[in-house]
Amino acid sequence: MTSLHSVCIMDLKHDAKVNCVCVGEIAGRNYLFTACSDKKARMYDIDTYKLIKEWPHDDAVISLCVVKIDCKDYLFTGCYDKMARMYDINTGEMLKKFKHNNLVWSVCVVNTDGAYYLFIGSHSGNKGVYEIDSGERIDLWDQEDLQFSECVGKIDGNDYILTVNVPDHDYLKGNIIIYDVNNSCELIKEWNHNCIVYSACVGKVSGRDYLFMGCNDKTARMYDFKTGKLLKEWKHPESVWSVCICELSDTKAYLFTGCLDRVRTYTIKME
Repeated sequence: MTSLHSVCIMDLKHDAKVNCVCVGEIAGRNYLFTACSDKKARMYDIDTYKLIKEWPHDDAVISLCVVKIDCKDYLFTGCYDKMARMYDINTGEMLKKFKHNNLVWSVCVVNTDGAYYLFIGSHSGNKGVYEIDSGERIDLWDQEDLQFSECVGKIDGNDYILTVNVPDHDYLKGNIIIYDVNNSCELIKEWNHNCIVYSACVGKVSGRDYLFMGCNDKTARMYDFKTGKLLKEWKHPESVWSVCICELSDTKAYLFTGCLDRVRTYTIKME
């Protein structure tokens, strides 16, 4: 029977609240990216935790993601100032702004038939989809629930959108809805919870897909994606605003969590 072992190996302090964490592979190395309320996005070496680069913003940075487009690496950020921004990671240059109609809770990028789209999550169903080349907004589907975040997950080689919502504005519960990007954004799965879920991601550990989430009950959680079984909880001092998983080998991965002004790193090892 497979057993799961986890240890906290790093507690990285920031100058303000950490709203989002993600990992991006740049030139064959993994880097940690953080979005903070002090109006900055940051890039760290994942092995040494040395600060590599900072991107100042005009307002609190709520969300970010790292994407490779045509062999180049880009950082997308979302802010309280109702703007999403696109940066060249190598040069640090801001390349483009995407003006939204509400604060940008989340950003993620989807590649469909060779075209790249920026998905923005926001308050009260004000989500938007923007064509990256033209910057124009397009409509794919409507959503009325209050949305906290969304991300792209790769499951069995296919891309899916994971959307974290508060159904009917009920602040005592939350759900995760999974859409098939390549099939007209068809809803394929829904996870309901009795607490607010702030963030979610899907990642592989030992070749198997797992769902990770950060919640307002001060926990990060790990579920078997296929069976829905809860496998592990990580207790925190406050609500967990962001989670991110990085697979290191066939048996080992890192879980990153954002809570208050800190990013914690947990090893996940399957034996």
